[in-house]
Formats: sequence, C-alpha cells, structure tokens
Amino acid sequence: MVNSTPSAADLPQVHQLAGKILIETESAVLRDAGDGVGLLYFSTKLNTINHGVLDMLERVPDFPEVGLSSLVIASNNPKVFSAGAQIKTFIKYLEEKNYSAFDAFVRRGQRAMTGLATAPIPVVSALGRLALGGGAEILLNSDLVVAAEPRVGFPERTVGIIPGWSGTTHLMARACAHNLSPEQAATQVARTIVTSQPTEKFHEMVVEGILLSRDLEVSEPMLLPTAIREAIRLSEDYVPQSFSLLSVPGREHIAGIIDTVMSDTTPENEDHVLPIVTELANCLSATTGNSLISFNEMLAKEAYAVARLARRPETLQLMRQIVG
Repeated sequence: MVNSTPSAADLPQVHQLAGKILIETESAVLRDAGDGVGLLYFSTKLNTINHGVLDMLERVPDFPEVGLSSLVIASNNPKVFSAGAQIKTFIKYLEEKNYSAFDAFVRRGQRAMTGLATAPIPVVSALGRLALGGGAEILLNSDLVVAAEPRVGFPERTVGIIPGWSGTTHLMARACAHNLSPEQAATQVARTIVTSQPTEKFHEMVVEGILLSRDLEVSEPMLLPTAIREAIRLSEDYVPQSFSLLSVPGREHIAGIIDTVMSDTTPENEDHVLPIVTELANCLSATTGNSLISFNEMLAKEAYAVARLARRPETLQLMRQIVG
C-alpha cells in the first residue's frame, strides 16, 4: 500500500522545468525528461481540463512517434495536480442549451482518459496534493500513481452531476475486483461519489478504489524523481491495460442502493441529492438480474446519466454558484 521510498541517490536527478520542449500549446507542455520519458504539464488555471488539454491527452497514444517510451503527468503548481474539468465549458453549453455539444464534451473526455490506459506506453501520474474530478479520473486511467500528501475526490455531486470521464466506471470496476457482491460494489461507489469530499489518507483511497495497492506514497521532494524512475521501469516490458467485464446488480436492487446511500444524507440536502443518487443507482445496475457488462457499456451508461442530470435546471444553477 505505502511502499518503501528509495534514497535520493537511487533516483533520477530532475527539475520540473528541465528538458527540451517537444510539444507546447496554450493549455499544455510536453517536455523530454530523458531516457524516453515525456513530462506533461497543464498550463491552465489550477490545471483544469479544457478542450486544449484534451487535445494533448488525445495525442498520448502517438507519443512513441516523437521518441517517447513512457509518460509522466505532473504539475508545476505545488498545491494542485488538477482541479478537474473546466466548469465554464459546461456552463457555456448549458446556457446555450447546446446539449449535443455538452454530451460530446463528456464523451470526448471519456475517450481521452481511457486512451491513457490503453496507450502503447505506460502513463505514471505524479500526484502532488489535490486532484479533483477530471484530475482524479487521470489517476484512475494511469498505470501507476506516485503520490505526495494526496487529497483526491469527486466533487461532481456539488454541481449536480456524477463523474463522467470514466470515473464512475473505473470505481465500479475496482469495487468489483474487491470481491464485493454487485449490490455492495454499486453501493460503495455511490457513497464515494455522493460524499464529494476529498479523501486525505492513502489507505482510505485504496479501500475506495481511488488508488491501488501498487501505487506509491512518497515525500514531496521524491515525487517527480520517483515517478520518472517508475516510468522507465514500466517501459521495459510494457503491456497496455485491458478492461475487464463488470458485474452489476439487477434493477431489483436499485431501491435498496438508493435507500442506503440516502440514509447518510442530511435532510436539508435530500432534494438535491436524491436525483443524483437515483441516476447513479440506475447507471450502476443492469436492466435485468445481476449481469456482466463490458467496460464500454458502462461508459455509455455513465455518459447517459451525466446527460440526464445536466438537463436539469438545478444543475446549471449549481455550476454558476461554483464559478461565482
């Protein structure tokens, strides 16, 4: 869970700004860290993810063409890895009632995120401090996370939706892998999402499926050197990730999942939370009895749930309140 940290002498000597620039856009910079490692930073405020960042993430499968054999995603902000999707983009589409563009942004984010997992090179996230929403979904799609003082969470509930860039699907896949029953797995995932508060303890993130037991916790000075060392190690005999089938509960369990999750909700939040929990429970269940569905089928259900929630007037209201 928390792995032993090597000494500084064992690690590559790097600086966050070092290395030749391979690709630079308004939203992201890719540098050459040496030994075939690419170092990717976002240039947006709080490293939020907009169309420009997605442009760069979509290019990751092609990075071998520029001589890279592995990738480290990091941050030049010492307090934030990524604050997630750029909410103003969502607001723009919802204010215009351009729901097709909103839905396309969600599906594009899904493709970019899962493209990290299936890329021909390993992707390591150097998680320093805070990762929220889309930032957390980058972690879920990485081959390895190296973390220093991590705080990770899914605040989507506070803006009226659920994690829609593969987060809901990945959390369900990881819960299923923990030998929980389909109903228990769906309930755990719904609770994690509805809580919306960042988790601050490494072992709790592993229990919730946000991180894996193979991920590493290190001190801040060791963060980037360790991530680069691990990227080099993983590149030596790398096989891209594959997605397994998910075991989901039947519709007969939906009411029980909703009741269990809502029992943790304070009365003043019930009207806001119930529609989200209802969509979550439907998303995480099958039409008939307990079933096996593909990862892509779950992604489609996830996107559909986000689309339905986004069309509620309350969602636009909540998003406007967040940006002020």
